[in-house]
Amino acid sequence: MPENERRTANLVGPAIVGGLVAATIVGAMYRDVAAYFWQRWITEDTYHHCLFVPVVVGWLIWRRRSDLQEAELNPSWAGLPLLVVGALLYVVAMRVGVRVAIGLSFPIIIGGLVWTGLGGGYARLLAYPLGLLVFLIPVPKHILGHAGMPLQVLSAGGAAKVAHALGLPVIHDGINLTLNGHTYVIAEACSGLNSLLALLFAAAVLVEIMSVRWTGRLVLLAIPAIVLAANTIRLTSVLLFAEFAGPDFAMDSLVHGGSDIIVYLAALALTWGLIDLVSAQRLLAIAFGWDDHTSGPGASVSGEEDGPWREDHSPDGPAPRRDFVGPGVEAGDLQSVYK
Repeated sequence: MPENERRTANLVGPAIVGGLVAATIVGAMYRDVAAYFWQRWITEDTYHHCLFVPVVVGWLIWRRRSDLQEAELNPSWAGLPLLVVGALLYVVAMRVGVRVAIGLSFPIIIGGLVWTGLGGGYARLLAYPLGLLVFLIPVPKHILGHAGMPLQVLSAGGAAKVAHALGLPVIHDGINLTLNGHTYVIAEACSGLNSLLALLFAAAVLVEIMSVRWTGRLVLLAIPAIVLAANTIRLTSVLLFAEFAGPDFAMDSLVHGGSDIIVYLAALALTWGLIDLVSAQRLLAIAFGWDDHTSGPGASVSGEEDGPWREDHSPDGPAPRRDFVGPGVEAGDLQSVYK
């Protein structure tokens, strides 16, 4: 057995034991704050998406299983500073009773443990999935209140402008929209805030599975604007229902309450399209199995960047031959030759 393989085999046992001990200690450290987070996840609409975060993070790690199997098991003291930073943040946060800071220390400590116990190769592979654990942390309610008010005002203003453009006689005053003597108050629950955090998490997962370059990840900065646009459309639709079907129908739970789902799906579709637009590897290419270099719309054969058409300048004739290259079709298989 080669020396490297022998060394790795000797480290597997201690790594497993150390992992079990670390998991026990970390579980005890975060038991109380996890119970508090759990209550907020299941009782507040804004945080229902948190229930899916561990599953999604586990799935993203599973997707990297091949790379993880090839990574070298090489415990390193280089991860100790990160572990110390996480531990210090945890201790200070426990003393002052700031649960958000306690939650923030969790992915830092986990990352430090991975780096120290398994090595830099594992730490690099797991950095992004572990970073998504920050979405487990509920934001304090007073911060949500401050964030919700601007969204309420902007959503109301946007809906009023769109409604005016559609010919509706809407009167806009702050977060109030008055139509035909009925006033609709844009409450915090109608601000789009419920969709914002969930959409940020969904977008962070999308840029990972779509293998978006770092420039494409800047799309995450546009999420608030996307949520605002989707919520404006939702509020405008409620005003349209009120105008043509009556205020009672517009405020019905099926129309008004169900529109939350419409907002999220619309915002998710906008985000999906924007990420697909700016990414180097398009989602449709992934969905249909097109290889970036050999097939698919805009792809080229033999690594050339000629788009869906390839010119073949034959020495036997002056005119170029243009072969259409599509998904799963080789240029030589085509019967139609343009001369």
